[in-house]
Amino acid sequence: MVAFGIVGFILREMKYPMAPLVLCIILGDLLDLNLRRGLLLTNGDPSPFFTRPISAVICLVIVLTILMSIPAVAKRVRAVFGRGRVGIEP
Repeated sequence: MVAFGIVGFILREMKYPMAPLVLCIILGDLLDLNLRRGLLLTNGDPSPFFTRPISAVICLVIVLTILMSIPAVAKRVRAVFGRGRVGIEP
């Protein structure tokens, strides 16, 4: 309990939002249970998690979200897609 308090204090001092941490604690067990269930159904093969169309889209969205949280990547993407261009009128 003390360890969670210390982690919470450090995260609050770093201005990290508490909602993702709470969601992780609540949904972590559910995610683990369903991951095990899925692996049992596929005899331990994780490839169906990445080869199905809906799971491929979800994986792509996750990767893009992580990449867009990096300031250098986000700046470059904005420049490529027009928000950083000079001389283009809307």
